[in-house]
Amino acid sequence: MKKSNANNLYRLTILSIVTIFILISFQSAAAEKVALEGILRGAICTHYKLGCKNDDAHIDMENDFVLVIADGSYYFLPNLSRTVKARHANEAVRVKGDKENMEIWVSTLEVKDGNTYKTVWDWEVRKKLYYPDTE
Repeated sequence: MKKSNANNLYRLTILSIVTIFILISFQSAAAEKVALEGILRGAICTHYKLGCKNDDAHIDMENDFVLVIADGSYYFLPNLSRTVKARHANEAVRVKGDKENMEIWVSTLEVKDGNTYKTVWDWEVRKKLYYPDTE
């Protein structure tokens, strides 16, 4: 009987430790809220460090665009359509959202207008228009 209780206590301890490690790993994988300023550039040009031209023909050939920040690192913006990103290609922007690895799930996209930023895309507005049942 005593050996059975000791085994149960041992199993419970191991299960508790494993559960704690799993919870810690999920927390570290959680998204980080960010507000980053940079320039939207073509993903291929950015990745391969090619010169990006700011003309319609070149923008038309790019499959995707990324946010390039001052230190040269870049982030994909998967929930923004290619059309929105192409419209603001090679412009100074500020992106607010949730950063996970090399992706930012955008909540707002703002374009620099002089010394201020103007919001040109907002997830909350979009959600109310296209997904009203999620409120």
